[in-house]
Amino acid sequence: MCYLAPCGSIGTAAPVYSLLGVSPLRARAPKFTPVVWESPPPGWIKANTDGSFSDPARAGFGGVFRDSDGLFLGGISYNAAVPSAIDAEVLAVIEAVEVAMVRRWTHVWLETDSALVVRYFNKPDLIPWRWRIPWMNCLYKISHFTFRISHIFREGNALADKFARYGALNMGAVWWRKFPTSFLLEYARDLASRVTFRFS
Repeated sequence: MCYLAPCGSIGTAAPVYSLLGVSPLRARAPKFTPVVWESPPPGWIKANTDGSFSDPARAGFGGVFRDSDGLFLGGISYNAAVPSAIDAEVLAVIEAVEVAMVRRWTHVWLETDSALVVRYFNKPDLIPWRWRIPWMNCLYKISHFTFRISHIFREGNALADKFARYGALNMGAVWWRKFPTSFLLEYARDLASRVTFRFS
């Protein structure tokens, strides 16, 4: 029988722990956060965007637009030659704002899983120089309609991720008028307000 008495320091008991093949460090309980996609208020359009980046040869971005009932209004998928993931995320937002401007939507809620992009809206000076002019143009465009920006964890942005991945794997640009049936699982999950969990 082995009895471990209370010890003032882990260092003193380290040889015993090593002998038993266990760690002296306490296991931290996992933290989980519920994540759910939320439809916009009546009269608003919600645009979820995402970037996809494996390497500069396989990069793209996408977005999906839905109304207050969660119904599909359109989607975008673009192939892009960019040097990093954040470039793809920025391009996704710029294009989504352009779509909103062209379609004359007056109330737009943009949601992204990039916390850095959300920060660029609050502090435009932080954006990389190569995107400074397009970003300032983007900010000018959103000044013409009621606009909201928010962050969502990637677990709640799976549908936008599907459109972005399609863009990364296929050349050119696509405007989806009809909803692609291969993305139906993610769409149905959002429509049903199904909760997913983020573990950390």
